[in-house]
Amino acid sequence: MRFQFNPKYDNIGAQNVGGFHLKKIFSRIAVALMILTLVAIVTCFYIGEFTYAYGLILVLFFVFAGMGQLYKLKNDEYMYKKLNNTDEYNEYIR
Repeated sequence: MRFQFNPKYDNIGAQNVGGFHLKKIFSRIAVALMILTLVAIVTCFYIGEFTYAYGLILVLFFVFAGMGQLYKLKNDEYMYKKLNNTDEYNEYIR
């Protein structure tokens, strides 16, 4: 079977790998890691390793705080573009 180029179905790139979107793949990996981390926290509390449990809680806190800052930055950028609706060409020729 010979491969033929068809631009309609050529979605292989940074956004799409083998029919799966990378965002979907990374979100599934992130959810799995979060579940494993929660299980590890419960297990550490159960066996008496409180230092490791609190350390994992701190790691989760930093991850969620970082994600919040990234989403806030994206929202601020979106609102700036929406409020300052100047054309890029007009900005260039000024």
